[in-house]
Amino acid sequence: MKRNRLKICHIRNTAGSNKLKGKHPAKKTVQKIALSKDPSVLEKYTMGMKDEERLDFIKILLDYDLSAEMLSYLSRDKDKEVRERAAQNPKTPIEILKLLVGDEDQWVRNS
Repeated sequence: MKRNRLKICHIRNTAGSNKLKGKHPAKKTVQKIALSKDPSVLEKYTMGMKDEERLDFIKILLDYDLSAEMLSYLSRDKDKEVRERAAQNPKTPIEILKLLVGDEDQWVRNS
């Protein structure tokens, strides 16, 4: 659990680092997760994280180019903000958008 917290902090703290010229080591890991066609990769990576830490990581992930499979998975997330951001992503498949129109949350529906 502590290791996962360090991963998130490392991603946040090195995102604008001049020493690394924007190329922090965790960026490649996040890119691999984002482009993965297997959403269980995200679950394995976030296993043991507290809900808030997991949400922070997913918010970072949502800023990356995501596979259709990952967008589909995130569109069913328990957090309404994650579903809303998935709905706003231009790469979200139309089939998923049709499902999100019926979401329980107004903000997700209107996205």
